[in-house]
Amino acid sequence: MKQETVRRLHDARAACKAITQFIDGQRWQDYDQSLLLQSAVERQLEIVGESLHAASTEEPALLSRIPTLRAFVGLRNRIAHGYDTVDHEIVWDTINIDIPDLARSIDDLL
Repeated sequence: MKQETVRRLHDARAACKAITQFIDGQRWQDYDQSLLLQSAVERQLEIVGESLHAASTEEPALLSRIPTLRAFVGLRNRIAHGYDTVDHEIVWDTINIDIPDLARSIDDLL
């Protein structure tokens, strides 16, 4: 794997870790009512999506090795370009269900 790809995967992994720390002990109601928490999580999701997009552009084989890669790139695009249509319940489910799996996939690659 290229060094730049490894760096980007580390960036995505660090963003996953940050998200996990941000939501530790939080409930849906806390997230739904906190613009600060939503903003922090969404920024890290942008980093996840952007770093995975760049890594997969450099190494297309990652598309088959990280099953949710395209979904995270799509989520990043929604947050960045369709900020007014972001469904916070979907984001909440994503960070609780999909982020741990993504982090494990990245760990396996690294």
